[in-house]
Amino acid sequence: MTYDESYDFEHEGEEEAMFQEYRKQLKTIFNNLAALDAQLIIVTVHNILTQTLPNWERVDQLETELAISLLYQLGEALPATQGQHFSGDLTKASVLQEMMRLLITSRVSCQGHMSVMLQFFETVVRYDKFFSVEPQHIPDVLMAFTDERGFRHRSAQVRSRASYLFSRFVKGVRSHIHNYVEEILQRIQDLLVLNTPDNGYQHLLSSDDQLFLYETAGSLIVCSNLPSEKKQTLMKNLLSPIATKFESLLTKLVAETNQEKQLAYAQSINTATALASRVSKGFSSQQTMQVCGCVDTFTDLLRLFLQAVNVPIHRQLIHTGVRQYLHRMVVCMEKEILPFVPVVLENLLKQPDARELHDFLPLMNQMIMKFKNAISPFLQEVFMPLVSTIYQVLTTPTDELDQVTANDKKMLQRSYYLFICTIVANDVLDVLKNQDMQNLNQVLITFIQGAVDIPDPQSQKMCFNILRKLVDSWGGNDGMAGFVDFMYKSIIPACLMAPMKPSFDLNDGQTSLALGECSNCLREIYGKRGDEMIQYLQSEYLPTLQLSQQQTEEFCQVLKADSKMFRTYFKNFFMKAKS
Repeated sequence: MTYDESYDFEHEGEEEAMFQEYRKQLKTIFNNLAALDAQLIIVTVHNILTQTLPNWERVDQLETELAISLLYQLGEALPATQGQHFSGDLTKASVLQEMMRLLITSRVSCQGHMSVMLQFFETVVRYDKFFSVEPQHIPDVLMAFTDERGFRHRSAQVRSRASYLFSRFVKGVRSHIHNYVEEILQRIQDLLVLNTPDNGYQHLLSSDDQLFLYETAGSLIVCSNLPSEKKQTLMKNLLSPIATKFESLLTKLVAETNQEKQLAYAQSINTATALASRVSKGFSSQQTMQVCGCVDTFTDLLRLFLQAVNVPIHRQLIHTGVRQYLHRMVVCMEKEILPFVPVVLENLLKQPDARELHDFLPLMNQMIMKFKNAISPFLQEVFMPLVSTIYQVLTTPTDELDQVTANDKKMLQRSYYLFICTIVANDVLDVLKNQDMQNLNQVLITFIQGAVDIPDPQSQKMCFNILRKLVDSWGGNDGMAGFVDFMYKSIIPACLMAPMKPSFDLNDGQTSLALGECSNCLREIYGKRGDEMIQYLQSEYLPTLQLSQQQTEEFCQVLKADSKMFRTYFKNFFMKAKS
């Protein structure tokens, strides 16, 4: 299993790939041997480690890598019951625990070769439970991650992998590192500087690597046992590199004329918002943003980020970052977030774009699901401008050959109906109820159009679902004024017209789901109106479909039976009608 001296770790090619495949085959044999005789494998690996690690300065680096690699592989080779060898009783300390202790105390992490370092970090993360038993070794590992062995290693590959593995290591030993939080933050502070086009020097970590580091730093602060005032100070210090750079990046982007540099500035702005978003992942239902005293820090940053939504250059890239941050703030904050949303919405409605609207609506859905009726006054105010803008974009003529725009419009259409579904499902119906009657009628007609005229089963299913829930809420005698008339004139015809459309494929799975919602909608109306609906179907509507007296009677009888029977009958009814 030992790497050949000619193996190129920095630039792995075809020969290296072949050896990796060969190593996988040997690993399978290793695992099979462990299944046959676990004790033999443990003793063998223990012997190799005790001969190699204490003498790593005199042993070939590739043999050192192999020794650590075998220790790592024990985690998979041994059954779970034998894999958990770490015991708090030192008199019963296992061989695996002894091997882990040797890995740390031998100082083999100072060997430096990238293959050894990568395997070292992978192994300490795999066996993070060892540090719950012997936490005295944690400082050595933290130091290895943060110095030239990890984040500052000469190999970018090691630096990048260490960034990710550090986040996993910290999660695994979180309860044992409270005393080291401030020291860790101090040691990584220079690595948190935002990567920008004009920094003038090469960063050790890429923007992607920094995402892990920022998330880990945020988690360390939030989960520490420090008082909230100290957490607030540390959080401000953590986010200050972003805040100090952001405004200048925005100014330079607007002033820049070189397209390549414009893109670089826009990417830096997007990265800044992404890094701040990742920091917020440290908060939890127990350690909330409010409990930690960090709300002001994140709202100040949000005010800063919202300055970017008016920038016309690389608008989509910048908006993506700001939206991502807003999503995180909806998760972490309470009603403090609501006043900031109109700023984004106002800008969005100035230059409507199908994709941007489609990407923005999930944010609205998220807020509705979290805040429910608390968001109703705000939503009532923005509802019609938002809906009008959506339909303005959907009805704008485009080139028939432009498939990208056509697909964007289709996705926006679905997003619109999902938005309404969210309003209805979370019982925020006052948003619809308090609209001007003319506006409400226009909105209701969009559900009928979606159910009947749009050849998209997903949209049709959502529309029938919306109509059914509106019938449930407004279809009784004490419901919304004029809605009963709308049920008879629009909803019932829609339920019987949609399945007759040539595009409504009754053999398609998605369409069958739409048909199920369609039949449920009719059953809901019957549940609300009873014999009044049957009378309407028999005397007014069904005769217009040229049904015989017998077919009409049968339809009404099954409708009155039960939902499951009617659903089966309903599908067969249209199968016959279309054959």
